[in-house]
Amino acid sequence: MEIYADAVVILDTNQWDRMPMLRHGLAASLLFALRRNNLTLLLPDIVRHEVQLHLVENTKLRTRRSVKGSAKFAKS
Repeated sequence: MEIYADAVVILDTNQWDRMPMLRHGLAASLLFALRRNNLTLLLPDIVRHEVQLHLVENTKLRTRRSVKGSAKFAKS
């Protein structure tokens, strides 16, 4: 695979989790700088895999919390 860029930026999973789906003020600055300087953001497969795992774990956790909250509300 050829990459036509002056440089490459790679985020690790921790950074990706801090800026969910890169929708964050800092992420906007990063993406602006990348575009302005003809840089490329790469997402290695391992990061993609870890992010998917974190999304599943977070979804399960929030579902459990929601069910518990609904049960408490129903008892009231």
